[in-house]
Amino acid sequence: MIKYIIYWLLLTFAAAVTLFGTVSLISSTAFTSIWSEFELLLNTLGFSTVLSTLVICTKIIIDRTTAHK
Repeated sequence: MIKYIIYWLLLTFAAAVTLFGTVSLISSTAFTSIWSEFELLLNTLGFSTVLSTLVICTKIIIDRTTAHK
């Protein structure tokens, strides 16, 4: 179970950095002003958390169903 938590944390971090980087490029927000764009940071972090939770939960379900076969 600990490996899924590690995967979840890594996936959340990677998705947050990717989403924030993409939005920063589109909206011309620099990484130096990350704290002034705190709302944007929270939105991308929340969205990446939802995405990684869906992926990891799906992975857990797939692993458990294939283990019983």
